Amino acid sequence: MNNSLNISSTSAKTITLANIGTTKCGKTTSIAALTHVPEIIINLASGDDGRTKTTVEYHIVQNTEGNGIFIEDIDLFEQNIMGSVDGNLEKYNLQIKKYKVLTDVLKLTTLDEGQNVKEHIKEQIESLKSELASEQLLKKLMCSETIDTFVRKLILRVPANSTLTLFLKDKNIDLRIRDTRGLLDIVLNNDLKSQTSKSLSELGLDNLDGIVFFCSDTYPNIVTELYKDVLKSVFESLPVFLVHNRTDFMFEIFKSNGQKATVDNIRHMIENIQEEKHPVFSPEAVAVKSKSTFKLLDQLDIGEFYKDKSDKKKFRFNDSYFTNEKIQFLLPSCTSFSEDENDFLEESDFGFYTLTVNASFEKMLNMISALQEGMELIFEANIAKNIIMTENNARIQELKNDFSRYDNPYVGYGATSFTKPQLQYLSCSDINNDITNPSLNGSRIGPRGGITTMNNGKLRYATTAVVAVTARRWITYLISKISLENPLVDRNEKPIFDGTVTTLEIQQNLLRKALFNKLYKNYTDTEATIQYYLLVNRNYVVDAINNTCKQDNSIDAVVTDIVNNFI
Repeated sequence: MNNSLNISSTSAKTITLANIGTTKCGKTTSIAALTHVPEIIINLASGDDGRTKTTVEYHIVQNTEGNGIFIEDIDLFEQNIMGSVDGNLEKYNLQIKKYKVLTDVLKLTTLDEGQNVKEHIKEQIESLKSELASEQLLKKLMCSETIDTFVRKLILRVPANSTLTLFLKDKNIDLRIRDTRGLLDIVLNNDLKSQTSKSLSELGLDNLDGIVFFCSDTYPNIVTELYKDVLKSVFESLPVFLVHNRTDFMFEIFKSNGQKATVDNIRHMIENIQEEKHPVFSPEAVAVKSKSTFKLLDQLDIGEFYKDKSDKKKFRFNDSYFTNEKIQFLLPSCTSFSEDENDFLEESDFGFYTLTVNASFEKMLNMISALQEGMELIFEANIAKNIIMTENNARIQELKNDFSRYDNPYVGYGATSFTKPQLQYLSCSDINNDITNPSLNGSRIGPRGGITTMNNGKLRYATTAVVAVTARRWITYLISKISLENPLVDRNEKPIFDGTVTTLEIQQNLLRKALFNKLYKNYTDTEATIQYYLLVNRNYVVDAINNTCKQDNSIDAVVTDIVNNFI
């Protein structure tokens, strides 16, 4: 019997989501409910107080055959395993002896003289992917101490439940959901001062198509300090859905109207809840539960509080394409996998939970698909570059003025807005001299692409780093300042959108979202942050500096070159 799971057609549209939230907020349970093997997934994540040690991506495929879980890939921090960049045998063997997890979990062994370290690692990882994965092996890969030092991401292929299988087949979607860890649980680390800046890749926040944010009552304050630039970028670049979890509202709704828990009834209930039409549902009660989440998003500059016409305090996202109501979802309480029917639901608690998760995620995926189609139309019309460059030329003096303050102390009013990071050992003249020095063209970054390399406590490639961060912050600013005066049209003056995208505000938000998305997906460095700031892909920066240094230009010319190549 063939136990392998069918992988979606190569022509299918891949959508990758990330479930984000604090420990025990329901991230893993919701993923489990979408699969044909929920008990296994819950059991895997139930160790160590409900926390896994590494990011797990579930490739949820159509369930046509097979009931198990397969290891599709293991994304490694190979340099950490080897103890060096080049695969030095002696250093590798020292790592194997030092870290038991390398032998017990990844099945790596010490090697003799003449054996190839990289080939050995590759062969051993491939051997872990060849068979149906046991729960014991998966548990070790997910929950072993220090495993996150060596495994960046574990990708598991799991069968979808029957309802989701039909949806994925009908919409031709290849679905992946990341169960992120650590991002909002950083307070659990006893030594907060030792926390280091993590890249998009390390956080599991690279190459996504949507965020499912599971709301909690409290968040550690250090989240905003460490991840403000990262989270703000990801949230403004992607559709974000808020999930208010484990509430009894839904049970009460069905109990009050005597409805059966069918897929259609649950879909209708979700729509009523989002539109605040249901008599049992209390928007004020949910708002109280969401207060901490909204406060966090406000601190991250992702949205803001405002008062509506009835003087009630509400929250709204900045530049959101979807209205606040449409992106909020409720999930019911669920305490067990019991098959016993609820007295009034005619369905078990977990069965009801599964139906609700399915309906909610299907709606999210439909909304993402619609947004992606709108963004594709914008780029097919080839209008974005002209808009961005017009903004850049109109505002470039702001960047010049900002850069002129770079030598000031980087606190209070002396801090720059765009030119970051402000380094005490670097001045305006240092940056300009480095940019205009053609002899540095071969050493803008390290020989193996390093940009965060330190030398005596200083960034070795400081000018490249400053340009990389500044360019990304400048492009973000340009996008946020886009203001449409007329509807979007193509080169033939034909409207891009039909009657469904009518208002200038909707088109403006869609344009901004498309550009933020492109910046995030195609132009941002996923392997590094510098003093917690995201940066433009380092290779684009090197090319831009090399292009402009021949013309004896400064940082604003380099940034303009990067902007020009952005679209």
